[in-house]
Amino acid sequence: MNALLAELRYDTKFAELQNTYANLFSAVGLNVYPITEAETLTLQQLEDQIHSAWSELGEGLH
Repeated sequence: MNALLAELRYDTKFAELQNTYANLFSAVGLNVYPITEAETLTLQQLEDQIHSAWSELGEGLH
């Protein structure tokens, strides 16, 4: 049970960190998702482009 709670706390803090990054980027006017024509992409293509954009910013989601 303690391991489960620790993982939950970790995931919550990681989500808060990502939210803070998004707020910071928004505040300075950075476009963190420079994706064009998102409406025509498949979900996998969109995921790949978002992951690539975050990796280029040094975040590295995976």
